[in-house]
Amino acid sequence: MSSATSWTVEIAMKTWVLPSAAENWRFSLTQTPAIWGLRSSRMTDIYFSQLAPGDILLMYVTNPTQGFIGFASMSEKYIDREKCYWPDEVKAGKVIYPLRFRMNVETVLPPEVWETARIPRKILPYTVRGFSPLDDALATKVSSQIDKQWRTPRVLTRPTVVPFGPRGTELEETPPALQPKHDEIKAQLVEIGNFQNYVTEVEYQIPLQGQTMRLDVVWKREVEGVPTFAFEVEMSGNVERAGVRLRHAFDRWNSRPYLVVKQDDSVRARNMYGSQDAFGRILKMTSPDRIRELHDAKSALRKLEKELGLIA
Repeated sequence: MSSATSWTVEIAMKTWVLPSAAENWRFSLTQTPAIWGLRSSRMTDIYFSQLAPGDILLMYVTNPTQGFIGFASMSEKYIDREKCYWPDEVKAGKVIYPLRFRMNVETVLPPEVWETARIPRKILPYTVRGFSPLDDALATKVSSQIDKQWRTPRVLTRPTVVPFGPRGTELEETPPALQPKHDEIKAQLVEIGNFQNYVTEVEYQIPLQGQTMRLDVVWKREVEGVPTFAFEVEMSGNVERAGVRLRHAFDRWNSRPYLVVKQDDSVRARNMYGSQDAFGRILKMTSPDRIRELHDAKSALRKLEKELGLIA
């Protein structure tokens, strides 16, 4: 993967287009892990046999709008002709999509901006009609457009949900000298969340009247769900500002608040919030070094699992 929101096209890796209605994408993206299924037909069976772990899967919405809304990588494929999984299968009482595969979601737009932020259909020289491969030239074209159109002010590695919309003044509050370290910790929190099968989002906006307030990183159980974990990375020492954001997340969604601060600021933050109320009692604090340690440990475990063939 590149350091932006798109991917790098490699010779040994195929890129596929997965077209479906918005309601089907909404259902699939709320499942953990995300699973996709295909009807069996002569051409689809051939394509399915060529699908391999690591291949890029472009999520394409066919209605009520048309265009690309995200991408994933294929982790595992299998055939299941017995278990009904999707709502229309359950309703019909029979398997309709036996050709199935699990996806590692890499980047996806929030559903509320699929209409306005999608990569439009016209980027392809033909009408998308079914599951099919994309040649390297077109795959590179789509990748470049995703990188251009969905690039965020603070580029992170492998965000699951791309924040979209106007930038608030809060994005500029971290001093420039501290920004690289701040972004590094945020990127590590994103990847840790991905390792644990959470939907991760950066610069998550808290809906408040008349002001813009964002959380550095959140982990959610579903794309359209509310934050289960809320993280603030505070490198400048302004623990008061970070605490206000985390308290809003706790009061509004009952999110578990985590404050990542330098050791010198942790004592002041603990004295400030104490344990006199529910927020103070549940607030967790840790250091950037501990986040790096956790990230390195999980990355090493992930690498070992891949070497052993336990994951794709």
